[in-house]
Amino acid sequence: MTVTNINTETILPSASEQENRVMVSILNNLIQNFEVAQSHGKLHEFLQEYAIGIISINQKVGLLPDVKFESEYSNESLS
Repeated sequence: MTVTNINTETILPSASEQENRVMVSILNNLIQNFEVAQSHGKLHEFLQEYAIGIISINQKVGLLPDVKFESEYSNESLS
């Protein structure tokens, strides 16, 4: 696993030290999960789930309009 040294003061200069430590932890977990997915040949699936998660978060905070994902449509509605 690659260890990334990130200066907590450079993540979000206006955030508290604790908030920046949380962000660094999130980034380190993301890097680790990326590397595990890559090593298992599941990088495409990982990136797809990650993208859906980012879109969902942005919808919940109101940055993106709420839309249905293809997986949320039932087979019955397609008939």
